[in-house]
Amino acid sequence: MHDNSLRLEGYRRADILALPTGEFDELIFHGEPIVLKIGSAEILGSFWLEEQALFLELAQIEGGGEGVLHVLSSTARAIARQRGCHRLEWIVHAVPNRI
Repeated sequence: MHDNSLRLEGYRRADILALPTGEFDELIFHGEPIVLKIGSAEILGSFWLEEQALFLELAQIEGGGEGVLHVLSSTARAIARQRGCHRLEWIVHAVPNRI
């Protein structure tokens, strides 16, 4: 069985959603790249809020498999709802493994 739980430095999804706004902002919305772990996948990205939108900029995803983006997306939607955001904006930098 795959562990598709979201973890950020030991926090699970429920813990992340329950964090007070100030703590959450310090962990996530500081505009600097961070690494999230979802199951066996590591995701390098930056996240910020701007004009009632939640921005997710993904630079690299290592490992993992099916469900990683679904878990990230469902968590982002829950966070956006908590913050009163009306949309998610995805910026994904995709680089092929082979030319």
